[in-house]
Amino acid sequence: MVSDGIAAYYMKGMKNMIQIAVSGVSGHMGRTLVSSIADRSDCAICCGIDIRTDAGYIFPVYDSPSKMIEKPD
Repeated sequence: MVSDGIAAYYMKGMKNMIQIAVSGVSGHMGRTLVSSIADRSDCAICCGIDIRTDAGYIFPVYDSPSKMIEKPD
C-alpha cells in the first residue's frame, strides 16, 4: 500500500486536473485508459483499482475501492 505522504506528493501537482480512478487498471481496457489519460493535460489518474496491485504504475493501485485514500472526481 502507498503511504499517505507519497499519495499527497503525487496529488499535489494535480489540483487543477480532473482526478480519475481506473477500475481494472491492469486489464486491456485499463491499460488503454492509462495511455489515453497520460496524453491529456486536463486530467490525471489519482489511483487504480485491480486485483493485481503490483503493476508498477506511478500512482497507487488498490485491490478494493474501500481502501482508496484519494478522492477521484
